[in-house]
Amino acid sequence: MSEVIKRWVACKTGVEPDLEPRALRRLLADGTLLARLLHSYFVVDAALREQVRATDDPELRRKNWAVLRRWLLLVGLELADDVIKCVIKSLTNRLLFKSAQDAT
Repeated sequence: MSEVIKRWVACKTGVEPDLEPRALRRLLADGTLLARLLHSYFVVDAALREQVRATDDPELRRKNWAVLRRWLLLVGLELADDVIKCVIKSLTNRLLFKSAQDAT
């Protein structure tokens, strides 16, 4: 399954992601991967995508996710604050674990 995801992301974004947990958390934390995916599906144009910049700064990550949140609302997806906080802090493993628990 991870190989399928890796190929899909590479095809859509031009970036072949490292799916090792630490590397994946970094890719998700600043929102750039999601911005590239949204751009590849024409949800946003290049100018809007460029508003989301790669960063390790928590404050800039929050700004990136504020932009992403607006875009996602346009396609009917709403992210809870706790979800965004987990992603920004690179705590996606907790988020994924919580989602798995909620699904059972």
